[in-house]
Amino acid sequence: MPDREIIVPEYIYDQLAEIGVGVLDLLDVLHGDGPRLRRWLGPQDLMLVGLGRSGVWLAVHLVEDDYRDETYTVRAVRTLDGPERKAIEGTQP
Repeated sequence: MPDREIIVPEYIYDQLAEIGVGVLDLLDVLHGDGPRLRRWLGPQDLMLVGLGRSGVWLAVHLVEDDYRDETYTVRAVRTLDGPERKAIEGTQP
């Protein structure tokens, strides 16, 4: 997400630790050039799905700030389950 500010609250680091995923995997999904899908869920809600450097697929929910354009806060992160991984891996070249 070039030219955008992304805020990662402390509780997101706790979520990553709970699911056994490193911070660098999250940064790959947010800023990397690897495979990624982007879907707007509403006027301010964005879902990114991407592949982290350790090979884990992550779904990251972000919300755009009401008062600052191009500023997003990560609200949740999770790994994709088996069927989700199979579906997304089938869409990659």
